[in-house]
Amino acid sequence: GLIPADEQMEKGLSYRFFGKWMTHHKYGRQFVFESVVLASPVGEIGTVAYLSRKRGVGIGKVIAQRIWNRYGPDSLSVLRDKPQGVAANIVGLSATKAEEASRYFKSIEGQEQVTIELTQLFQGRGFPRTTTQQSIAKWQNRAPEYIRENPYLLLQFRGIGWPGADKLYLDLGHDPAAIERQGRCVVYGLQSARDGHTWYPESHAKAALLEHVAGADIDVAGAIEWAIKESEIVDRCWDGNWLADREKAADESAVAFYIREVLAEESWPPTTGLPRLTDHQDEQLAIARSANIGILAGRPGTGKTFSTAAFIRSLGDNVRVEIAAPTGKAAVRIMEALHENGVRKHATTIHRMLGVEPTASGRFRFVHDRNKRLPARLIIIDEASMISTDLMASLMAARDKDTRILFVGDPEQLPPVGHGAPLRDMIAAGVPCGYLKEIHRNAGRIVKECKRISEEKTIGQLPAQLDLGNGENLVLYSRGNPKSQMAELRRVLTTIKDGGTFDPVWDVQVLVAVNEASKISRVALNAELQAMLNPDGETAGKNPFRLNDKVVCLRNGLRQPLGRSPDTGEQIQQYIANGDIGRVIDVTPMTIDVELFDPQRLVRIPLGGEGSQSKEWTLAYALSGHKSQGSEWPIVLVMLDDSYAARAVCTRQWLYTVLSRAV
Repeated sequence: GLIPADEQMEKGLSYRFFGKWMTHHKYGRQFVFESVVLASPVGEIGTVAYLSRKRGVGIGKVIAQRIWNRYGPDSLSVLRDKPQGVAANIVGLSATKAEEASRYFKSIEGQEQVTIELTQLFQGRGFPRTTTQQSIAKWQNRAPEYIRENPYLLLQFRGIGWPGADKLYLDLGHDPAAIERQGRCVVYGLQSARDGHTWYPESHAKAALLEHVAGADIDVAGAIEWAIKESEIVDRCWDGNWLADREKAADESAVAFYIREVLAEESWPPTTGLPRLTDHQDEQLAIARSANIGILAGRPGTGKTFSTAAFIRSLGDNVRVEIAAPTGKAAVRIMEALHENGVRKHATTIHRMLGVEPTASGRFRFVHDRNKRLPARLIIIDEASMISTDLMASLMAARDKDTRILFVGDPEQLPPVGHGAPLRDMIAAGVPCGYLKEIHRNAGRIVKECKRISEEKTIGQLPAQLDLGNGENLVLYSRGNPKSQMAELRRVLTTIKDGGTFDPVWDVQVLVAVNEASKISRVALNAELQAMLNPDGETAGKNPFRLNDKVVCLRNGLRQPLGRSPDTGEQIQQYIANGDIGRVIDVTPMTIDVELFDPQRLVRIPLGGEGSQSKEWTLAYALSGHKSQGSEWPIVLVMLDDSYAARAVCTRQWLYTVLSRAV
């Protein structure tokens, strides 16, 4: 039978591996396997071990040896086909146990061929390497039949999205106009939307169909009806003209319920005269603290962190305060800023505060929820504009009745990478919000231009040269064509490298508008910058990553750690957040080992296939503006993109966000 990835092989048994030969940069020629099956036994030792294997039916070595002594090389086939006859001839083997063994060996018969079929079916599609194992575990020997009949069955496995399953569907010759295909396209359109909304008009479904089901006869009404009735993951709102992913709609409803619940509770008594605050800061902070849940908003340089630190100091040492942010980098930054303002408290990510533990499905759940509330009296969440609706629902569910929450953030930034924009929606819904607008920090041109973008919807005339002594920390280098922009980018990076003060990889971040559809997209620039900034990084086979590459995670989840816990010796899976950046410390043809920062973790990442970047990891020399949220760097280089694809992305919010990423 198929050996699951988390099981150990047994001594004395034979296994067949499926994969390819590759050359490792350190260890030479190696065989990299994608799947493995237990092979049919050969000889006495192998057959006895096979019949008595630990994960079999419990025949035991003594009985297995007796079967061999009686039937020799035919032992397995005779036991499988004539269990009653074997039971009659072998002392100690009951008829019940023989029948059980027969059923077991019949169930795994032919799985070697099934593995070959599935390996060929999935080859080159970028599916996770566990897909073959999961398919056989789910449908046994009929897995190829079921998948060929309906490739969309693969959508239940993590790491396979509608585009990949749909391509397999079409490659197998299925009907392009099938209503199920159109309905699943509607589902995909709702689940992949990234503009901060939960509910969409029916025209959104039509747009998704026109984009992804081109060339087929489109039936918008039929597709929507299928999505609602058959998929069980689409809802229609009360007036019948709006659609939503059911899980997203449930998260949004949960957030609304929790906020109503909190606002109905008795609030803290207001306090005034916090030390060192201006009248404006004191007034706005009082508004934010007027209920058990509140928001302290403001643009860069208005003193959000300074006011928050003053508030924490005013509480004394008897109030338990938890401080968290959506990303590790943002948590480190708020902790350092609070320390500079006299508050010596630890900050962590929201996920770590809630506690992450794996589930049987391979995903994760939070330890703290409605049944196990957070013990803090006050929770302060920084960079709150980054919080998605599902994370906000989990956070609010874990809040204890006596716990107050203060959200600190800038609602004028881009909406979260994930679903929804709860900070924006809470402000619109009337949650108490103090809004800081007076600039106090002498941060120079960047802060002034962010203010101008917000209030005047424009940007001023920028200088051509840096003059940090006079606050000129924002300059415009070039707005030429992509070729001249690339040349200017190389020149600036070379100047930074030659200057020796800043590392062009780790102190500098290039930010772009789009991921692919442009000559200065993230993918295009990462290829150029990898060649320029890491030309000598060791490689392995067709692995696109190199030793010392700068990489970023694209999806929240648990990852296999390198090494074991120094306390327990166990391999506790590490939680990695969407947007976590790290350095490649080792490469093989099919894996990369990554050192992550803020906090430091070491993880091993399997790739999608030969020459394929993982769907969950990519190079990070250049990042999208959305992926930069919550982070700051000493130097930020923004690529102004005039391409058609970028025009819909480069909004006022986008420019405001990317400019404010510089320290």
